[in-house]
Amino acid sequence: MEKGQTVLIHAGASGVGQAAIQVAKMGGASKVIVTAGSDEKCKICRDLGADVAVNYRKEDFAPICMDETGGKGINLIIDMVGRDYWLRNTQIAAVEGKIVVVAAMSGSKIETFDMRQLMNKRLWLLTTTLRTRSKEYQEKLRDKFVSDCMKHFEDGTMRITIDAVYTWTQVSEAHKRMEANISAGKIICTVDGNG
Repeated sequence: MEKGQTVLIHAGASGVGQAAIQVAKMGGASKVIVTAGSDEKCKICRDLGADVAVNYRKEDFAPICMDETGGKGINLIIDMVGRDYWLRNTQIAAVEGKIVVVAAMSGSKIETFDMRQLMNKRLWLLTTTLRTRSKEYQEKLRDKFVSDCMKHFEDGTMRITIDAVYTWTQVSEAHKRMEANISAGKIICTVDGNG
């Protein structure tokens, strides 16, 4: 992202989404728009710096994004949803915009897609996952995050939302909460010295 660009973050109330909101604002985004699944989650996103929060259960994010950008489209889209948002993402992306796919919660297979939608706008498609990265890469990324961002957590300009805390014996309950998509922020499982 370059300073002054617009950003759309799907799953804005997730842990990754919340971090992305704050990093985008600190990086000089002109407008940060997010999608989230409840009014409460939208409020959390706005409290973290999102300029516009769309409850996707009530509104379609695509026309709102086009309206918020004066019809120019979004410069950077961070997508954790995948298939269900793919066509709308390519439609609302700005010319030479970037779409970064971080996860595919709705699925990864897109049956009817014309690559010209990417080509005509000269869109950049980037995909990423940490699961397939080497330990060395993950350590380097962690160290960069610590050096660039830790001071902002210490001075309060960035923050982490903790949704719920479970013991390690309650892992199945933690997963049920996450799978029900009612969490907002991080779910933590603690491990005590007894197990």
